[in-house]
Amino acid sequence: MTRNVFSTAATTLLLLFLSGASSATLGAERYSDYITELTRLVFARTEAPGAAPRRVPGVSGISRNRKFVELLSGEHLEFSALPTKPEWEEKLIPIRIPVRKGLQGYRLFLVNRNNPQTIGKIETLDQLRALPTGSGAQWSTTVALEEAGFTVVKGQSKNDLVKMLDLKRFVTYGRGIDEIFAEYDALAAAHPSLSIDREVALFIPHPVYFFVTPKRPDLAERIERGLRDMIADGSFNDLFRKHFEDDIKRARLDRRRIFTIANPLLGPETPLKDPTLWFVPTRAPDDDDEQLDPIR
Repeated sequence: MTRNVFSTAATTLLLLFLSGASSATLGAERYSDYITELTRLVFARTEAPGAAPRRVPGVSGISRNRKFVELLSGEHLEFSALPTKPEWEEKLIPIRIPVRKGLQGYRLFLVNRNNPQTIGKIETLDQLRALPTGSGAQWSTTVALEEAGFTVVKGQSKNDLVKMLDLKRFVTYGRGIDEIFAEYDALAAAHPSLSIDREVALFIPHPVYFFVTPKRPDLAERIERGLRDMIADGSFNDLFRKHFEDDIKRARLDRRRIFTIANPLLGPETPLKDPTLWFVPTRAPDDDDEQLDPIR
């Protein structure tokens, strides 16, 4: 068996697994493309036939809570890339390497240009906190926003949240840098009142990890070994830039006021002090916010 050859089951798994890595609407295909390529490279460089995936999941469109149940049993799903939660880290096998370098923690805001309330003149975190914001009912960032004192209007899906923003049910709808532009490009024609705010960004430390069923520690070891090999030889950063450099440039973080809130879902083992694992913008957050540098 050569170094770059997958088993048929592993190849099939990757294709189907990634169909469920993110919602299939509003430009999420780009995230799936990244995770697909990352996973393929991880398995291609780690020759371990005995630690190949054995389950072929059909997980497209299922909720995060359902994925947790499936990962716990290991019957239909053996690994998945999702935002961390304490229960997940306790009951599954977390591979604590942020697969998107924490990029999705930098949130830009979709707004309704016809809403008389605006974030264009926001100068402090308290002012931003005073504006109702939309967020997913099962999203990790929702917990962080509520803990930080935001008024959060929850939706069950991205489509629901976009419709509510159209109806001015809230003022801001935060999306990660790696999500917002593709999603906006996909929905702009149908929702002409919406636009991307150009002045503000909110940072929430928000790693996405690979989680592996507790029944497959061998598979977890293989995935972690492949990721660390890629980090060591630079191919992880190369892949990251390939997929997200345009979004980072388009976000123009150097021209935004960046505010920071804590993520109460992060455990003590979160690798915040390892600078090789995180994206850091070219400019630090404003001095008057709640400081939480991702690299401390």
